[in-house]
Amino acid sequence: MADPTEIWIPDTSSLILVREALGRADERRVWNALSSMAGRGELVWPPEVTHEIERGAREDSVMMWIRAHKAGCERSADLETVKLVLRTAPSLIDPDHPLEQADPYVIALAKDIAVAQGLFAAAVTIITDDFRDKPAKMSLASAAGLMRVPTVPLRPFLQSRGLIR
Repeated sequence: MADPTEIWIPDTSSLILVREALGRADERRVWNALSSMAGRGELVWPPEVTHEIERGAREDSVMMWIRAHKAGCERSADLETVKLVLRTAPSLIDPDHPLEQADPYVIALAKDIAVAQGLFAAAVTIITDDFRDKPAKMSLASAAGLMRVPTVPLRPFLQSRGLIR
């Protein structure tokens, strides 16, 4: 299998949004298309995304899909890169949230992939609908922007792939 020219990293909320924003027929088609992308190495995420979904403890399409692709799609971010993300965007983490949050790992993984591939790096983009900054909490999109990692909301991503209108 050739290295992909595009790598997409979904955050937890974008995977959950597949279930919430689409009808059953569209949802099934989207999961199938995402499965194909996963098989080609075009879709990856850090284990922390899987953990957030599993903490939701709902046996639904999101849980079944992520478990089916966990072994082939999970990639761990380098801890030093995660620390860099948090130094750059400390308000990305909600201090009142009791459980570890995946956002800094999502950004760190995107940076790690780009650095590891060097000159011939794939285009790495984060899929997220977290664009709203709050006084005490920076959005994933803003933090990714500070780290110079592009982001795209789920719906435009799916539209660009011809999966929804």
